[in-house]
Order: sequence, then C-alpha cells, then structure tokens
Amino acid sequence: MLSTRIDGRRRAGLLGALIGSALTVIVVVVPVAAAPKAPAATRSAQAAPQADTVYLFVHEVTGTYLETDNYNDNIGEAVQTWNLDPLPTSTGTLGHKWTVAASGDTFTIASFEHGRCLTASATSAADFPRLQTCDGGSRQNWIFRRYGATDDYVIIPSSYQDYALGIRGHTPTNDQYVVPTRMYAAPTWSQYWRLTPAPSA
Repeated sequence: MLSTRIDGRRRAGLLGALIGSALTVIVVVVPVAAAPKAPAATRSAQAAPQADTVYLFVHEVTGTYLETDNYNDNIGEAVQTWNLDPLPTSTGTLGHKWTVAASGDTFTIASFEHGRCLTASATSAADFPRLQTCDGGSRQNWIFRRYGATDDYVIIPSSYQDYALGIRGHTPTNDQYVVPTRMYAAPTWSQYWRLTPAPSA
C-alpha cells in the first residue's frame, strides 16, 4: 500500500507540473514598422541654391513646374504651374527656367530670358507675385528654407514670412496660379519645391 501511495503522489506531482507548464504565458514582442514621416521641420544650412545654375522649380505634390504665365517673360506677368513634356526649348518659351542669386541672407528669383525678378505684392501677402525689373527692393527677396537631406525648399517672401509659395487655393492640378499661401506655423507638402538643374535642351 505504501508503494502505491508513493506512486500516486508522484503521478499527482507530475500532473500538477504539466498543468502548470500548460498555463505558462509566453509573451512575444513583434516589432512594428514606424509610420513614414514628413521631412524634419528644421532649417538646414547646407546646399543653398547656386547662382551659376539654371533651375526648374518642381512642385512636390503635383509634379508640375513653376513657369511665367503662358511662358511670357514680360513686366507684370504672374507665375503658374505647368506640365508640358518635353520642355520647350525655343526663344520666347523658356518661362520655366529660373536663376537664383544671393542677396544677403535671402535670394532673388529671376526669369531666365530677360532676368526679371519675381516680386511679392505691395498690398497683400496672398496677392499674385509678378515679374518686375530687378531693383534690390525687399519685395524681391525670398527666403529659401531647406528641409531634410533633399533639395526640397520652402520659398518664403521676405516681406510676408508667415507665407510660402504654393498653388493658389491649394488646388492640386495643373495650370494654376502660384501665390504665397499661409503656413500656419509650419509648412505643408503643398509648399515644397524641388530645385533641379533645368535641361539645357
């Protein structure tokens, strides 16, 4: 009888151990990929626009580019987005090409063919910037704020620093006027422009 009791106790002990093992909770930690982030909203002092480069300003949301209204390089012309591909190459149709020159801590933006400066409105931040004769005035000064490690810039009129160039009415389509749009403390994707060397032909 004694051996039978011992065997019974052993079996009971083994059964308890098995039940305890079965109740053990195993926690598995599965890594989750982080959501993509917009470029860091901090100014970078690197890779400022170069004076010896002719640029194409490409809008990051629509993929369109900045050009003078209907390619006209006349005094008083506004600017718009356009997407013609291939780019025109004949004289009088080069309104998509721009040069940039340093002016202290700011830059001027000039049309390629006649060197007319993009000039912010004298009356309203959100009014049309227009081509004017370069005169060194403050309304022709633009702040190029670079974000992240790319050539994306937010282009801010020196006279209206709560605004940045964007598509009028935030309409994400082609053939729209470009004007300063309010940043509301920080820029949005609709105010990012990629500066890329314009094709020579």
